Amino acid sequence: MTRTKPTPEGKTKTAVKKLLDQYGHFYFSPVMGTGKAGIPDIVVCLYGRFIGIEVKATPKEKPTALQKRRAQEIRAAGGEVFLVHADNFEQFAFLMNNFMRLPPKKCQQRMIPFLLPEA
Repeated sequence: MTRTKPTPEGKTKTAVKKLLDQYGHFYFSPVMGTGKAGIPDIVVCLYGRFIGIEVKATPKEKPTALQKRRAQEIRAAGGEVFLVHADNFEQFAFLMNNFMRLPPKKCQQRMIPFLLPEA
């Protein structure tokens, strides 16, 4: 069996999952073709809150209109969606390493730079 080389986006997804594993947060990657389209790549239960993480390979790649719409729906329901790519992963990891043990409200305030842009 031939193994394919991981994509840059795939590498970032793997790195995000390893980071979440360090803190014992529950997460999963939705299977495409089931449920609603446009759901973030990684869905996390973080301190009892619904968090979506949309992963892109580079900052040049933007969320689709459908992904932005789903992010708005998630926010309207009280959750949050973050945009992480290879260029900001180290900053994201720094915030995770330093702030994820804070109470949820303080943690959320520190994560604002990674919010998926509004439509």
